[in-house]
Amino acid sequence: MADLVEKVGSMQAIPDLDVVERVNRRVWAFERELELRMCPLGAGIVESIGELRSMVAKGHDGEGGWLVKSDLGGAGRGQRRIRGETVDRVVLDWVTAMLNRDGLVVIEPWLESIKEVGLQFEIESPGKVHRCGVTELLVTGTRGYRGSRLGNRLPGICPESVETLLAIVDPVVTEISRTGYVGPLGIDSMWYRAPSGELSWRPLQDINARYTMGRCALEWASHIPHEAGASVMVASWPIRESVDRRLADVESKTAGLFSASRFSPQGASLETESGLVLLVYDQSVEIDQLEDHVLQELERTD
Repeated sequence: MADLVEKVGSMQAIPDLDVVERVNRRVWAFERELELRMCPLGAGIVESIGELRSMVAKGHDGEGGWLVKSDLGGAGRGQRRIRGETVDRVVLDWVTAMLNRDGLVVIEPWLESIKEVGLQFEIESPGKVHRCGVTELLVTGTRGYRGSRLGNRLPGICPESVETLLAIVDPVVTEISRTGYVGPLGIDSMWYRAPSGELSWRPLQDINARYTMGRCALEWASHIPHEAGASVMVASWPIRESVDRRLADVESKTAGLFSASRFSPQGASLETESGLVLLVYDQSVEIDQLEDHVLQELERTD
């Protein structure tokens, strides 16, 4: 993209690509979590297979096992889960490849997620940062991207708690702005339950110095009614020819659903069996049920 900008003669500011890479590395976020003393208990940097086996064998207070993340990765990619106190061969081979590429992986206990959010910023210049908004991050069982919610009310998320989270994250965002990075910035944070039962924020679960799906979802905010909520969802449709008809049908028959539309991939002729849909709804509905209902209708094979 930087090469393309130069080729077309755009005046768009391009940050130093070494800075982009450094800030996107998980070890950079991990080091800031340590400084904040908000790193999950038991998390660490692993630089050898021996270290990995030793950490896993010791176990931790939780029952969910471990999550191992490559230094560069996103959207649920570049990570493997370890259950129990031994590491299977598939995970060992993957970790070996990541160690050969990056020299390290990050290991952390599997956390019981209550809610996840994406904090969206735009860095204009050193010290000059614009808060774009907050989206709820929806994930699959393996922590892959499932969708984003936006609106005036994010269910289950206390506005005061989000303000507390932003107060923690803002100094880190300012630090990023002073590295020379300019452009979109998304920070994923998790509200989780520790093995002790205590609820806490993990403020810097992922730092994404790039456009994120949450930021792309947030761009719909100006196109939905002020009182409405919206979800951008990853959807599958085994029967490509009927996806738009099914969306129109479910829109007309679902109480509280104002609109349901496919916006990616674009065009009438579909060559893929998955994409993105936008749901706009009354925020008083049971949003989880509404989302699941629409996705199930699209996945039908009859």
